[in-house]
Amino acid sequence: MRGRCGNYGTHSLIFSAWLLLLLCILPRHASGQTYYFEQYGSKEGLSASKVYTVIQDANDFIWLGTGSGVTRFDGLRFENFSTSDSLAPGGVKSICEDSRGRLWLGHIGGGMSVIEENVIKRVSFSPSAFIGVDSARITDPVSPVVSLTGDITGILEYEGSLWVATSLGGALRLDMPGHGVTMMSGQQYMGRQGLSNDAFGFYSDSRGNLYCITDMGIKKYDHASDRFIPFSPEGLTKYFLTTTIFEDSRGNLWFGTFNGGLYRQERESGEMSFFDTRNGLWGNFVTYIIEDYRGNIWVASMEDWESRGGITVFSPDGTLVFNTSNGLMAQHVLCMIEDKEKNILIADRDKGLFIYKGDHFTSFLAPEYLPSNDVFTLAQDPTGRYWFGTSKGLSLYNPSKSPADRVRLTDFPLTLEGTQINIIRPDNNGHVWIVTSGDEVYRFDLDEGNYRYDLDLNASLRSMRIASMAADRDHNLWLGTDRALILWDERRKESRTFTQINGLTGNNITSLFCDSRGFLWIGTEERNGLTKHMPGTDTFTAVSFGADVNPTTINETSDGTVWVGTIDGLYGLRNDTVWKRLTETDGLLMNSINLLQPDGAGNLFIGTNLGLNMYEVNTGRVSSFTERNGFTGIETRPNASFADERGDLWFGTANGAIRLNPTRLPPVMTEPATHIWRTLVNYETFPMHDGIRLAHTQNRIIFDFLSICLVNPETVRYQFMLVGSDEDWVTTDQTRALYSSLSPGRYVFRVRASNNYGYWNEEPIELAFSISGPVYQTAWFLILCITALVALIYLYISLRERNLRKEKEHLEKKVEERTAEVVAKSIELEEKSRDTTASIRYAERIQAAMLPPENFFNDTFVLFMPKDIVSGDFYWMHDSGFKQYIAAVDCTGHGVPGAFMSIIGHNSLNKIVREGGISRPSEILDHLNIEVVHALLQRSEKAVRDGMDISVVSYDILEHDVEYAGAYQPLYHVRDGKVTIYRGDRFPIGMIDGQAKKSFTNRRVDVMKGDMIYLFTDGFADQFGGEEEKKFKTINIRSLLAEIYSLPVDEQKRILEKAIRDWMGDVPQVDDILFIGTRIP
Repeated sequence: MRGRCGNYGTHSLIFSAWLLLLLCILPRHASGQTYYFEQYGSKEGLSASKVYTVIQDANDFIWLGTGSGVTRFDGLRFENFSTSDSLAPGGVKSICEDSRGRLWLGHIGGGMSVIEENVIKRVSFSPSAFIGVDSARITDPVSPVVSLTGDITGILEYEGSLWVATSLGGALRLDMPGHGVTMMSGQQYMGRQGLSNDAFGFYSDSRGNLYCITDMGIKKYDHASDRFIPFSPEGLTKYFLTTTIFEDSRGNLWFGTFNGGLYRQERESGEMSFFDTRNGLWGNFVTYIIEDYRGNIWVASMEDWESRGGITVFSPDGTLVFNTSNGLMAQHVLCMIEDKEKNILIADRDKGLFIYKGDHFTSFLAPEYLPSNDVFTLAQDPTGRYWFGTSKGLSLYNPSKSPADRVRLTDFPLTLEGTQINIIRPDNNGHVWIVTSGDEVYRFDLDEGNYRYDLDLNASLRSMRIASMAADRDHNLWLGTDRALILWDERRKESRTFTQINGLTGNNITSLFCDSRGFLWIGTEERNGLTKHMPGTDTFTAVSFGADVNPTTINETSDGTVWVGTIDGLYGLRNDTVWKRLTETDGLLMNSINLLQPDGAGNLFIGTNLGLNMYEVNTGRVSSFTERNGFTGIETRPNASFADERGDLWFGTANGAIRLNPTRLPPVMTEPATHIWRTLVNYETFPMHDGIRLAHTQNRIIFDFLSICLVNPETVRYQFMLVGSDEDWVTTDQTRALYSSLSPGRYVFRVRASNNYGYWNEEPIELAFSISGPVYQTAWFLILCITALVALIYLYISLRERNLRKEKEHLEKKVEERTAEVVAKSIELEEKSRDTTASIRYAERIQAAMLPPENFFNDTFVLFMPKDIVSGDFYWMHDSGFKQYIAAVDCTGHGVPGAFMSIIGHNSLNKIVREGGISRPSEILDHLNIEVVHALLQRSEKAVRDGMDISVVSYDILEHDVEYAGAYQPLYHVRDGKVTIYRGDRFPIGMIDGQAKKSFTNRRVDVMKGDMIYLFTDGFADQFGGEEEKKFKTINIRSLLAEIYSLPVDEQKRILEKAIRDWMGDVPQVDDILFIGTRIP
């Protein structure tokens, strides 16, 4: 309950005079404006909505004393503790954190508990503390006393001792115990020691005085006599009981009373001032007093039969009352604190915990200020009036008028009453332009005070949907519609239309903005949808983003940066070039942006459907504002924002109009306070200090860390790393790190956090520790094992060498015998190999003699590359005088088996064409199929396993006609660089099931002089090679033929051969290659 120290002297007198003057001339509270108080009760996780007291400990945890025990709050979760967690019985009325970080809890019913290193223990008292004062409490001079008489109403650390106030047993001064000690000894103070049996709490001021509030008035502790003496400053009421004492930063003492109002004593003069409901105080039953970081005094009052419940804030600006009319539902406030983030935490006897996060946001809501809370547009005109356009019509707010006349919700033109207003834009000509949801445009004349509907303007906008509006410095009005950009000249009553024909990136206009240099920026729905218009011209220039963007809103900060909000994030443009982009990964609440609004300090506020972001252009930090920290509108409306003449920012939202006073934003801490508040070893709580050494079995470690941010706890992010285990930082929103089965070694756990304002810890919080290895991993044990191992190895090697020498002699004899046998076999195999090679060479000469010369026909080339000495591929050519025939054949296998098949095929073709006179390619293949089957003595009872793929082409010299038939193999026809493929039938020669009779298809090829025809086997396309050793594939053959078809045939052959050899590289040839090309004469 101790106040804060500050400056003394004349400042106190000035503040008092100013405060009294303001209390007389300023209103007590602003009616209609709503402030945000975040409320937590049983529904949100509190063990009970009856909250007696609240504190914030050194680790930033919030502790709440409730009717059910004590609760710890980290901004996101409540953790409730009760008797099942070793807590003393009864609710907790008082909490005190001592200088060693221990929490002392005072219970209803007189029990007391302590929380030390996250372990809860019950406290007992030595009987010696009550001897001579309250001897009736001692039933046994040896057994400890487990509870005091009455409730424990207050605990305070003062001059190295704990002072405990009780409602029936006076007070106790307890000696500060050591670590882990729960038996307390000390001295009791009651009526005979100058106190009273009913003590309600302690307070110590900056001068070292200790006060105790009792039912007999205020008592002050006298060190010399070790007694309490009455304290009754002049001017303080004696009729009403004092309920609370507080010292402000100027050294003035404030006294709250039970239905007697509020008193304030000047530090220097001792003069007493009085406040009650007649001069600014909301309620006369004062329960608690604190001072915030601005020096404002917060006074809580309790609702009862003579007093109203709420909070009164005294400041140099006047008084402000919080109650049920403007957002505070707490009517029975028992305690208040200001946390490290400058939030005000309020404990209420019936409704739980309330958190006030500042008055920088103010809500203007229906029905006091608006006809509807759905605000689509808002603006301030040159006279200082505020215009609001909602889903149910207009609202006009004039703060310069009396409170009764400030807001006008009616008496607008009938066409605007109850109509959704989409756009309100004041211009530089004394007009306010209004666009309705029916896309009708009205003009309000500020001088004449009337509304006009311009027929010419609305006629030019017929059948168009108006999405945006802007006024330039040349007094022109620009309107963005779904079909075009409209320029309206109010003086001439003329309109002009601009579309993509004039240089716009699209016709569907989504946003307009006129920058400080007079340029008009136009956003459209189409890709790369941003255009810039040069003032005074009809020149429109598209601005490139390097990506597809759909601008939704555009604005400019004071440094000249033009910012473009899109559905995919925020872009910053300098010199028409993107220099900055922000997305959700940079801290935006979402990528789809509704509005952009700069303030006077160079910051940019970004509105989305999930709340508001603030981007600090100078530092690059992004902070967030949601319902959790006062921005209750949440969903912002597109382009519904402006900065008024005072520098306040206004935002239209789905839940009212929200005003932001940037100067009243709480001061931002440069970095969050981050703590490792608990460690668990092998899943049990185990306090670890820096440098601790753990056993090798203690290798499962949990680190609980925390950075409490009540402003907006969802935005807190953490990074942790265990040096010695993790290679990099782990980013998370969780508050626990688990490591299992850690190996022996040295480790350092590091953690850092970022808060709502984007600040990270500059230096991480660290905890160093080590894990010892087991005995078998110690150095001496390893040395002993190594020595024994070396001796064993030496013995083994010695025995092994002796055995190896014997085996070597035996093996040498065996080698000599085997070598003689191998030499004899080698000579025999060499002779057989020479005979076999000679036979294959002879077969090669036979096959070469069988094949026609490669220049058999004019303008024809043959690329023939056998894989082995002899080939399974062969080509056949015949000239009957009027017809020329060419065939490319791929027989089953390659080498000698393939060569045998090629002889059968070659002889059969000669027999069919030369002797049989068969001329159609399809019939040639039908007869060839029969010849091959008969030659191989194959029958229809089984499927044939040997055969050949073939393509045959015939050219009729007189008719200039080309016919083709094929078995699997295609024909490529190239004309003017276009490749046409004629595919053969999907069955081979000699491999047809005997029970199925199939005939080959004859195809006519439409040719012209100079066309090229190509036949080839699969060896070319199936050859592996290239960087990835893949097949050459027919797609590459087509591309190559389309490039070389016009070259002489010899040059084509050379290019094809070079292409396939370059492709193969060092990869072996996998099949025979045959490629034939001929040009149509």
